[in-house]
Amino acid sequence: MKYAYRISICMMVKDEEKNLRRCLESIKPLLKGKLAELIIIDTGSKDKTVEVAKEYTSKVYFHKWNNHFSNMRNISISYAKGEWIFIIDADERLDNIESFIKIMESKKPNKFNTIFLQVKNLNDANDEKQFVSNMSPRLFKNDGTFKYEGAVHNQPEFKGPFLNIDSSLTHFGYISNDRQLMEKKFNRTVTLIKSELEKTPENIYYRYQLGVSYDMHGDSEKAFDEFGRAYEILKSKSQEIRYSRSYVYGSYAKSTLINNKFIEAVDICKEGIKVRPDYIDLYYFAGEALMQLQNKDEAIKYYLKYIDLCNRYEELSISKDWAIALYNIDSRSKSNVYFRVAKYYIEKDDPIKAMEYCIGIETEVQKADVTVRALLMLKDYSKLRKYYEHITDPKIEDYFLANLEDQIDKLVNSEKIEAYREFSQCDSLYGLFNQIRVCSDDQKDILLNEFFKKANFNCIPTFYAGAFKSISKDKRSIFYLFRDIDTLKIRIIVKYLIDKYEEFTGIFEEYLMTENIRPNDVQGNKVYISVAAIMLIQRLENTNEVSSEYYNIFKLYIERGINFVSQVYNIQKARVIYKSVNNSEDRFFMLMYIVNDYINRGSVQNSIKYFREAVWIYEPMVKYIDVYKDEIYKCELTDKWVIGGAVHGRQHKWENA
Repeated sequence: MKYAYRISICMMVKDEEKNLRRCLESIKPLLKGKLAELIIIDTGSKDKTVEVAKEYTSKVYFHKWNNHFSNMRNISISYAKGEWIFIIDADERLDNIESFIKIMESKKPNKFNTIFLQVKNLNDANDEKQFVSNMSPRLFKNDGTFKYEGAVHNQPEFKGPFLNIDSSLTHFGYISNDRQLMEKKFNRTVTLIKSELEKTPENIYYRYQLGVSYDMHGDSEKAFDEFGRAYEILKSKSQEIRYSRSYVYGSYAKSTLINNKFIEAVDICKEGIKVRPDYIDLYYFAGEALMQLQNKDEAIKYYLKYIDLCNRYEELSISKDWAIALYNIDSRSKSNVYFRVAKYYIEKDDPIKAMEYCIGIETEVQKADVTVRALLMLKDYSKLRKYYEHITDPKIEDYFLANLEDQIDKLVNSEKIEAYREFSQCDSLYGLFNQIRVCSDDQKDILLNEFFKKANFNCIPTFYAGAFKSISKDKRSIFYLFRDIDTLKIRIIVKYLIDKYEEFTGIFEEYLMTENIRPNDVQGNKVYISVAAIMLIQRLENTNEVSSEYYNIFKLYIERGINFVSQVYNIQKARVIYKSVNNSEDRFFMLMYIVNDYINRGSVQNSIKYFREAVWIYEPMVKYIDVYKDEIYKCELTDKWVIGGAVHGRQHKWENA
């Protein structure tokens, strides 16, 4: 038979304007010369699909959709004049095009009737390393007999011998942002499958595909039910049929995991592995389920077998089985397993084994986690420093250092000093930080001065606040340094310091009780209320009592809070704007300004209205507010006012007693 082309690319499309150009650009190199022709069947597009198609080929044909996928596929094939028929969909992209052309221009395919490509079904548009993989027959010898069968999930009636090639297709169909189109496709597919199941309710393949459709649609419970029905039908079949339909085990096991049926997931995986020992996904799912069941030792056995099979993937028969979609051979899944195994060996005090599996971790955060813990266990501080110095991503660096500091804290003092000395060699802020830790007293002030000039506490990890501890001469300079730090970060630093170093409680108390701040000093008032807020709340958490000293701090907190909002907002319009202020603390201060203003003007009842609202807004300070209420209203009211109710529920009642 004489052919006009080496390849006939056959497509059927409908309303694929958003996808089609990406697909056609990927196959464009094939259309040069006589290597390939492009045949597109449009089944009724209402968008610009046809216009896009005609930019790439003149062979665009129109056939009305007849609710039968295979019929439409076969119509597209009927136009083919090439030696090979290549099936590709609009939501796919051909990758490794150079390799594809090289193979198809060679004589190698001549001995085969069907060619398989790997299809990578993406789960995330922003991460092409995360995908579900399956081998798919896509090129068929055009011998006049080839055709598709099946109304819904059309299946090619292909013949051997078979050839697997390195080129792959990336499928974007599962991640479309066009929810209306996806819903339309889902309803169409489910309707057709249910129609087929009415004719043959024991059809395992259609029952399985109905589960797949529900799964893709996010109906996890319905998917679980359908996979379960397919599994029950399959159980009674012969070993040969169970092997050929083993994809049911994979999808059912995945579905049991999603539905938190972990014991059942393990049972399904074990049964499926007996039928198909090279079914990689089943080892992954078994490991995940066993981890959830806290059976880590057994989980690791399945993870290790998973790693072994992944490393030998090309040798496995399942790698050539077009019927099975593998959900967990993508790089993210592999990285996750390597991380789980490495962490397991950390917990087993085997850092050497942990580092062996750390090599397979691709996620930098996870790799940093394992590396820090393993190398500290090995006391290999030099290697750990070199790892740190090769980190280029600032976010990963911050995570690494925060994790490192957390783990170093667990070491004995001599080991801490050894680690600090090693990292003091780094030419970075962290290196300077560690120089301060290990230097002599006569060098400390110089290094601290340099550190505080370089350190932007608004942007660096909280552990750097440890540098404040090294200030030995004038502790009040801490509060001067706080002036350049934003409100939230000051609070985080204060909490860190009082939790980590006992002496800072006294340092902060002395500051709060003695510091004089001008009413118009915005930064000074900001620092005061930031420190006071944490100390006041911490005091209640520790004692649940309001001492006279802390009540005086609370009153200064309100006074300086009012001073602060008076400088930041148009305080004269407080009654108009306070509800528009998102920061609850600022809103509280504005309400207290309004309360005091009404009291000063003799309008007690109006002040009470705003006082009630202030209580509601600032729940953490309710005990202080209760005492404050008695003080500011004692001269104006003969009735006793109480704040009662559960603090956590914000059920504050005001009652006349």
